[in-house]
Amino acid sequence: SNGGKAGGSSSSDAADFQCPVTGLELNGRFPFVIHRPTGQVLSERALREAPAAVQELLAGKWAADDLIPVNPQGEELEKRQQAVAAALAAERARKQAKKAVKDKGRGGPGGQ
Repeated sequence: SNGGKAGGSSSSDAADFQCPVTGLELNGRFPFVIHRPTGQVLSERALREAPAAVQELLAGKWAADDLIPVNPQGEELEKRQQAVAAALAAERARKQAKKAVKDKGRGGPGGQ
């Protein structure tokens, strides 16, 4: 018995998530992105074909820099890894510079 479903497909064949704009399933067949500020997951097709609906869903304008690809492959994966490494290095440098300024303020001639 196939549970009464036509074609013998089971519920495990259905994706757990669909794009709220296009209805495309997040199943690896279509590229999806995460809008970092809101955490909203959308298909790239929604960004291309329905930008007004995406803007309404995200409650405002969005920038390409705010979009993170879901499961990037090949060249896109390498670009993302380099971008993350650069962002971490910049954050580390900023913290070290801030610490250096703080330490410099403590070690003055009258501070002993």
